Amino acid sequence: STNIRIRSFSKRKVAKYLIIICAFFWLIAVIFFGWARTIENGSCNIFNDIYSMIYTIYYMITAGILPPLLILIFSALVMKNLKEIRNRVQPKREDRENRQSIHQLRKRDRDLMKMVFIEVMFYVISTMPFSIYLIYKILTDNLTKTRERKQIESFINYIAQSFIMYLNTALPFYIYISSSPSFRRGLRRFFIKFYACIRSKQLRPELDESARTMTVQH
Repeated sequence: STNIRIRSFSKRKVAKYLIIICAFFWLIAVIFFGWARTIENGSCNIFNDIYSMIYTIYYMITAGILPPLLILIFSALVMKNLKEIRNRVQPKREDRENRQSIHQLRKRDRDLMKMVFIEVMFYVISTMPFSIYLIYKILTDNLTKTRERKQIESFINYIAQSFIMYLNTALPFYIYISSSPSFRRGLRRFFIKFYACIRSKQLRPELDESARTMTVQH
């Protein structure tokens, strides 16, 4: 960044403080919600209304609002900084090669923004069902429910919490592959270089053995 105040945050001392604060916060959160859970009728869950409300607010902020919001903010800042850097570095003469290079950079930037927006969209879709379920659970906890309704709610909870919510950890790779030609080309180049590296290591012992054999014969 060109802003001196923003650059001042890029220090090891600041990073250490942030790591300590984050570790302390998440440790306290895990201990608290572990302590708030109790076992009733063979089910381990948060049955206290106040603790359940706290957990719902905590989840909606830390998992439903902050991650996509931070992704969008930092992606916008990255794009802004890239644009400023490229505006400062201008070629002295406009030729075909320079124009092609500028076009490729702009296309890569568009691919990046497209990947970010698609990732945020899928993240919101995958975390929203569990947020809705938590709100529903708070609103209906005092109601008398039939056994069938409890079973349906338990199934919905499983799908929303244990299945759909964890898709966002596996989806980004497939999102990048399907939405970005630049990412596909980079991945293809990586596999080609990786294969060439393995192939060269396999051929080297054979070449060394051949060289030793020829030396002994001479």
